[in-house]
Amino acid sequence: MASNPAASEEQIELFFLYCSPQVFMMSLAIFLLVRTVKLTSVKMRSIFSNITKCGFGIYLVHYFVVGLGYWLANVLSIPISLKIPMTAALVFLISWGFVATFYTIIPRASKWIFG
Repeated sequence: MASNPAASEEQIELFFLYCSPQVFMMSLAIFLLVRTVKLTSVKMRSIFSNITKCGFGIYLVHYFVVGLGYWLANVLSIPISLKIPMTAALVFLISWGFVATFYTIIPRASKWIFG
């Protein structure tokens, strides 16, 4: 489908929808890979524990930060091959920092807001 020059955007994006077999296979591969990782460092365990606690909040907040990430990547003139990975990392760090700060400042309310 993607090699067909007459294909519309909708037809090309069909393979990247959340309910497609390709996304399922990619997610399964990453899940199986991450499942085998054993963390021995106490600091790394605490970092990943915090990411896990903030996960749903990061998901909720990232939508509002994506535009800022793209804008910043354009301002910094990042090469196109690095723009998406750098933007993803930046959006993740900003979202995580925002949610983790809320959990530190107002933990009781953050449980209700971010899950």
